[in-house]
Amino acid sequence: MEGSNVVDCGVGSCVCGHRPTLGVLKDVQKAYEDRMDMITRSGGANKLQMQVEVLQSWVSDLVSQNTLLSRTVEDLETEVTSRLLLERRKHSEMECELRAEAAILRKRLNRKDSDLRGLLEVLRRLREFDYCTIDGIHFNEVTESDIFGSMLWEIRRLNKDVQQYEQTIMTLRKDLSSSTYHTPDVSKKDAEVMADICCSGTKECRDSEPVKEYGALVRNGSEVYREPQYQMNMSIKPSNENVRSLRQVNVALREEVQAMQRVCAALDEQCHVAALRTQFKDEIIHEMRQQLRKAKAKLKEVNESNSVKLQKERDNENERKASGSFESLTISCVQQQPRRKRRVRPEIDMTSIVHDWDRRCTNYNASGDDMSLRDE
Repeated sequence: MEGSNVVDCGVGSCVCGHRPTLGVLKDVQKAYEDRMDMITRSGGANKLQMQVEVLQSWVSDLVSQNTLLSRTVEDLETEVTSRLLLERRKHSEMECELRAEAAILRKRLNRKDSDLRGLLEVLRRLREFDYCTIDGIHFNEVTESDIFGSMLWEIRRLNKDVQQYEQTIMTLRKDLSSSTYHTPDVSKKDAEVMADICCSGTKECRDSEPVKEYGALVRNGSEVYREPQYQMNMSIKPSNENVRSLRQVNVALREEVQAMQRVCAALDEQCHVAALRTQFKDEIIHEMRQQLRKAKAKLKEVNESNSVKLQKERDNENERKASGSFESLTISCVQQQPRRKRRVRPEIDMTSIVHDWDRRCTNYNASGDDMSLRDE
């Protein structure tokens, strides 16, 4: 089994798509362990070589798996970083747009508030002075025609006519008061005489032209006064209607200001929620980075431990090979030694034989050129 056995697959699933990746890795490990056990049980001359080949294949698979894992972690980190940057950019743009909209709404609210204060001032003047004017009042969106309507100039003209009529009435009243006279205190008889004289005088004066002209003039003056008074009454009605319309406009503006305030509060709440979401995502990014660092450190430790184990196994294998070759060489040398035929004397001591053998072993040359024993 070589590195081609490791195939790139999706995260959390194997090639077949039915089992998780961790289960496949466990199956691969179990297969290698079973193969090692099978080689150990079978034995044979090539047992060590087969075990080394299996271990090499296993190590190559582990290296490929670790490489794939590292690439997957890097790809995930890159993807998460790009997504988070995109989300941050979107949230920053959304926050800027919301702030701009909030600033525009605040400006409109200030303009509406200024117009509302101006309308309240107009109503105060109308209530206190009974005279409607907008002198010295600045409006942003409300115009004079919106306040007074299309009858503004007609109302002003009628007001001027009313003032002129009032002045005319005052002058006429003064003239009438100056023309009246008081009757003196006289006796009853004198009063009767004077009444008879007046009655006869009135009868005579009724037919005179000046008296007739003065009576006609008085009647015409009363008719002239009736028409301006009627016009005054008719002009008061539109002014009352204008006051009612101004009150309705005032109520509508107050409702609009309250709606604007609610919209501003909702926008502030949305900005606060967006800030909380951004903070939460930053915390998630920090936590994921910590997990990635831990995973990388753990992967590094696993690689180091695998390399140390592999080096130890190689050293042990080299020592086994060296010891096996040395034993086989010693056996072959002993087998190639020429044996001398000697009589065995019963009286010879065994200690002398052992000393003789030790002395011969010290003269043994283990080089590859000479495989014999050197004589003393």
